[in-house]
Amino acid sequence: MSVTYPLINGVRHDWSSIEFKVQLQGGTETTIVGIKSINYKFEKKGTYVYGTGPKPIGITRGVFTPDGDVEVYLDEFESLINQLGPGFADVPITAKISYSEGSGTYTDTLIGARIAGVEASQSQGADPLTRKLPLTMLDIRYNGMSAVTDGLAIASSQTSSYSIG
Repeated sequence: MSVTYPLINGVRHDWSSIEFKVQLQGGTETTIVGIKSINYKFEKKGTYVYGTGPKPIGITRGVFTPDGDVEVYLDEFESLINQLGPGFADVPITAKISYSEGSGTYTDTLIGARIAGVEASQSQGADPLTRKLPLTMLDIRYNGMSAVTDGLAIASSQTSSYSIG
């Protein structure tokens, strides 16, 4: 899909365009409005394969490692962990981050996410109290698309032919 110009009224997605939803194990979905930040990323690092020369002859598919964090205000944190229940760090969730504006809605999905810790830091001042939650996850789908394919599915659908020499 290409971007067409000019955009409707020139409006781009910004922080106010975000909707953050968490789907719990039983399928219950809750919208969390009180978030201060959300970050997610992945790394996929392959290993160079060398033969007898100085240049690599290939690269392995590598390992896909997604992670992220969300910073929520104290009331939203308490509400979330109460919904997850005891052992809340062991409960997998699906987090959906939607970005909606005139040019369209895009939804990124964090699959199999788990709270990997809780960071609480308070200091004197007028700022609201927050909890930062590092997240581990199984996959990130960017508007429905994963950055990697399942290696087992690829291996079973491909026939290989190569020559040595």
